[in-house]
Amino acid sequence: MAQPAPPVSPKAEAEQTAGSTAETPHPEAPVTAKAEAPRADRPEHPAAPSSAPEKAPVSAQPQQPDTPVEEPPGKLSPGEV
Repeated sequence: MAQPAPPVSPKAEAEQTAGSTAETPHPEAPVTAKAEAPRADRPEHPAAPSSAPEKAPVSAQPQQPDTPVEEPPGKLSPGEV
């Protein structure tokens, strides 16, 4: 009986200790990892802007046709007034 008891106690203690200790570090670890992840991505973001400029011109192109379309109505408004 004494033999099974000791193994169970160490295991229970190990689980409790690991659980308590693991629970505290785990929440902190994910938070730290997440905080580091965005930081790691930030360096990559500078590279993203390279793609962003490409998208900006693309958006500008559709906007250019839209702008002229808005101008005629704008001219009509003053004319009507």
